[in-house]
Formats: sequence, structure tokens, C-alpha cells
Amino acid sequence: TFNKPLQEQLESDLRGTSIKPRTFHSICAQYLHPSDEAEVKLEDWLDDNRIDYPVIRQLGKDVVSKEIDWLRDLGVVDREAYLSLDRRGAGKDGRLVAEKREQVFEVLEVYRSYIRENEYWDWHELPLLLLDKLESGAITPEKYDAILIDEAQDWAPTWCRI
Repeated sequence: TFNKPLQEQLESDLRGTSIKPRTFHSICAQYLHPSDEAEVKLEDWLDDNRIDYPVIRQLGKDVVSKEIDWLRDLGVVDREAYLSLDRRGAGKDGRLVAEKREQVFEVLEVYRSYIRENEYWDWHELPLLLLDKLESGAITPEKYDAILIDEAQDWAPTWCRI
């Protein structure tokens, strides 16, 4: 589940069974063992780097952050793939012109490099870090007889791939 209170309720209800209620991000953390000291927040990084990237000042940190989180949830790591995406559900004001998309993607690339070079993590990057390790064979996932996903329609495509 994505919802911590639901996980806790299910743990209570299913005590004594072999069923393991978990949040998605706790499963990611189980395999990656992220340090609390290494956690960063995209919003803080955007604040610290707004001088170097005019798009942050022009669009605002909230717009840039939402767009970057949307890309990471989709697992988009290729500039051309992003530029060719039809951005639906963002509302008329949320659709960025190609020039702004280019600039947002540059910010994403620099931020992801910053995270990986410094061995930092944030909650939106955690699934991508785990997916990389799973696909490279660096991590072998635990085997389950079945997995029930609460509200799967709200899960990011990257999460479902994991």
C-alpha cells in the first residue's frame, strides 16, 4: 500500500498470518538501506540552485518539482522520450512548451547526477534506484506467492515495474 495507516491496520488485522502488509516505499528501503543522513529533498535542492537554472525562477519551484516527480514516477530518463510525451492531466497551465521542457529536463539530469554521485536519495528517486539495481541483477527480490496492491490505479508505472 502507499498508505501507512492502512498498512498498520492490516498488520493488526492479519497478526498471526504469513501475510506481510507493507508500504511500497518501505519495500524499496528494505532492499536499498538508505541512510537518514543521506536523504535530500528536491524542493530544497531547487531552492539552493535557482540562481543557476532560470527555469526554476520562471516557473516556480512547485511547478518544476511536480514535473520532475511526474517524470520520475513514469520512469522517463530520456530527454527525447520526455519531449515527445503528450502531457495530459496537468491542465492547460501545467503543459510546458518544448523550450521549458528542455530546461526542466536539464534540471532533472543535474539533480539525479547530484544524488547518485553523492549517494543521496529522496522518496521519488528511491524506486528508480531500486529498479536500476533489480534490472542490473545487483539485488535479487524476495519471492512471494501473491502480491495484493491497494489502489493500484494510483501507483506510478515505475512502482508497478518493480
